Amino acid sequence: MQQNSAHNPTQNPATLASAQAALSFKNLHLELGKKTILRNVSAQFNYGQLTVLLGPNGTGKSSLLKVITQELPIRGEVFFNQKTVQNWCSRALAKQVGVLPQSSSLVFNFSAQEVVELGGIALDCANAEIQHLAKQNMQRTDTQHLATRSYPSLSGGEKQRVHFARVLTQLEQSGAKKVLLLDEPTAALDLSHQHQTLTLAKQLAEQGAAVVIVMHDLNLAAQYADRVMILNNANIVADGTPWEVLTEDNIEQVYQCKTRVIAHPDLGYPMVISAI
Repeated sequence: MQQNSAHNPTQNPATLASAQAALSFKNLHLELGKKTILRNVSAQFNYGQLTVLLGPNGTGKSSLLKVITQELPIRGEVFFNQKTVQNWCSRALAKQVGVLPQSSSLVFNFSAQEVVELGGIALDCANAEIQHLAKQNMQRTDTQHLATRSYPSLSGGEKQRVHFARVLTQLEQSGAKKVLLLDEPTAALDLSHQHQTLTLAKQLAEQGAAVVIVMHDLNLAAQYADRVMILNNANIVADGTPWEVLTEDNIEQVYQCKTRVIAHPDLGYPMVISAI
């Protein structure tokens, strides 16, 4: 189904390649055991753009983020602001690129605010300022009421929002040109906090950040993304605006599931509904 262009809030696909690249990568190849996870993948993520990575389980979405942040060994090149990440000082890079993983292995009995304050380790400011920034970012993520709670006692969704506040604190000295890599940030959240988290991510992109989100919910991706990239069979198989990428043919080919794609009656973004 074609979208009415009057309802299209996303960026023109022609601007994707011309936009200023925050992160780019060339010929990334990753193998884990005998399985090829990424096969010579090349792309870029741009400032001022919220990109959602979609694809079935096990197709390399989270692995791509781990490759970019050098958590996994790869063949290929990764660049931040046109310079290979290996040539960046780790402290300087930490002020510019924030990563929210799917889950955290943190088990120490820190309070929630102390976890958020960990984001200030690389900042050039006093402890009192870090505490102030942490409180501000806990308000932005609706976690201020959890400040004195023991982190291990929090629910999965509460922990995820606390870590989002930590990432925001980490990037406080980056200015508008920051990079956020968020791996399934809404997976453990209730409906209200899903939209709150994605609204905040969207605002950061509108202010100039490059935001990359791994997600499984096609409708949330359609609502908030400027750009959607689908990974499947170790490659990028679709890349463009939500209306270009979230077609019935693409969804059936990638997910082996029949759907209908219609325009949201009020907001105009594509809505994916089951046709089974």
